[in-house]
Amino acid sequence: MLRRIQLFEFCDQPWLRGSLREAFLDCLSFVHHVYQPYYHLAQPFAEWANQNRQNVRKDRVGEAILDLASGSGEQITMLLDASTKQGLHLPKFILSDLYPNLSAWHALQKSCGNDAVGYIEKPLSALDIPEGAPRHWTIFTAFHHLSPAAARILLQGLVAKGDGLCIIENTRRQWFCCVAMVLGLPVHLIVPFFAKRFKWSKFLCTTVIPIIPLMVAFDGVVSALRSYTKEEIIAMLPPGSENIFTIEYREVWWRFSPLKATMFLLVRK
Repeated sequence: MLRRIQLFEFCDQPWLRGSLREAFLDCLSFVHHVYQPYYHLAQPFAEWANQNRQNVRKDRVGEAILDLASGSGEQITMLLDASTKQGLHLPKFILSDLYPNLSAWHALQKSCGNDAVGYIEKPLSALDIPEGAPRHWTIFTAFHHLSPAAARILLQGLVAKGDGLCIIENTRRQWFCCVAMVLGLPVHLIVPFFAKRFKWSKFLCTTVIPIIPLMVAFDGVVSALRSYTKEEIIAMLPPGSENIFTIEYREVWWRFSPLKATMFLLVRK
């Protein structure tokens, strides 16, 4: 197991905006649609959601799930799509982010329906969940962005304000995962031809001059190096959490890739 390193990622930088950010997200979207990391996650996720549904008290918010650090919300689209194909029912997702992507969320809600997706318009920090918010939380491919200190704050907040948490990461802190991120770089060169919206500016910085593929590969390697292990997450939980929550960890294969995603699942007893 590699040592964890808290490096920066290009996707976190405030200057990555406009066509550059769109081209970056096009590459991530292409990888997700081709290799489908969320397909095999749908079944265990539905099981976790069903456990939480059974534990919901009448005086609390229903079965809605608060998704933290939602970004564009595309991970929810893919999970819902995989669930539909497998005949699974998922609760409604409420999207949130410190930097809300309202246009993307509105389009997602329009596509999936109000019963499947909602969103919080105001900025919401994963480290400061307000009272009255849904008590079952998800964080997809974003937990590794948190420093250990920030991760502890989120987990402490769960004990005080939450009943369930699902952490999903598509990377693991292993050499094989890092190498795979680099080897996937050439695939990104063709992404502009499959993007929802073709732009010459995106073609220039992705295919002609591969700035974006290099940034995506770098972020992929860093994501792997920042990923937490099961033991590290358990160590960051407040003392006595094992008496409050059932704790489960799973590794799940991507559908069309030799990589594995990880799930860290908490359910209040």
